[in-house]
Amino acid sequence: MEVSLDIQGIDTVVRKLTDISATVDRGINTVLRDSSEVYLDALRHNTPLGRKDINKKKYPVRAREHVVRSNVMRQDGERIVKVGYTSKVAWYMWFLEKGTYSKGNPKGIAPRHHTERAFEDVKEDIANVQKSGLKNLLQRYVT
Repeated sequence: MEVSLDIQGIDTVVRKLTDISATVDRGINTVLRDSSEVYLDALRHNTPLGRKDINKKKYPVRAREHVVRSNVMRQDGERIVKVGYTSKVAWYMWFLEKGTYSKGNPKGIAPRHHTERAFEDVKEDIANVQKSGLKNLLQRYVT
């Protein structure tokens, strides 16, 4: 007794699964970009303005105008989005963030930790944006 099983439409099912996989990948990237916007806004808000008038500065630049976000990229198998300052102001903001007391200068810049505080303030909001985005993404395919 010989039994044969003929399944039709396997190619269609495989093609649809491939399309769903690509759509979910794009959706995850969108969720990551959306959640990075929350931190981007918080970092802009927490970036110190400075005391001098911008016209009297040697380098007339406002660091708030140079907060940027990268596209989604993969690093060691993880998807990441980098949020920070452009190279024009990053070197200066590093000293404000970490301070200059470590060199033994008693009149150095005190560490302000504004980027750390900005992240701590919005950490839960970022998680909520990611949760709701992934939930909406998965609801399309689970029903």
